Amino acid sequence: MKLHSQKGFSLVELLVVFAIITTLMGIIFASFAQSRSASRDAVYVSDTQSIKLAFARYVQFDPNGRYPGTDATWYCLESSGSCWNNGSASSALNAQIAQYLPGGVFPLPPLIAMGREAYMYNPKDSVSIPNYSGPVLRWWRERSFTNSFPCNGTVSITRLDPGIYYCYEKLQ
Repeated sequence: MKLHSQKGFSLVELLVVFAIITTLMGIIFASFAQSRSASRDAVYVSDTQSIKLAFARYVQFDPNGRYPGTDATWYCLESSGSCWNNGSASSALNAQIAQYLPGGVFPLPPLIAMGREAYMYNPKDSVSIPNYSGPVLRWWRERSFTNSFPCNGTVSITRLDPGIYYCYEKLQ
């Protein structure tokens, strides 16, 4: 009896290798999604701290020691002046605060490229945060894989849609 030597892989062997590679790729892509979300979280924390510091510097140098604006209007905080979701664009307000930011430009949230709004400011908000009436910083946030509380360090959250939130933070 003559034995034939095998010159390749069987179908079962190929399917097993394919299944292993697919499983490993799924694990790697899931970890990339979590790291992207964690990096967005870090950007939000850094940006809000920079903006809060810029407002604090503005108040420090204002002759009356007050925050800019006198009405309860939401202002977009971005250099381009464009706005979304009923916010008001004020180039004067942006210029007043931007001078205290690194590079003189407001940071844009990581998701602005996806059509979401920039950071917003309201000098006299009395609705968003219970038992508080004063200057408020607001930004749009999605729920991430890394945390169930999407607005770390904030005071109040409003849920817009499943997984989409507005985060509010006091400036005083």
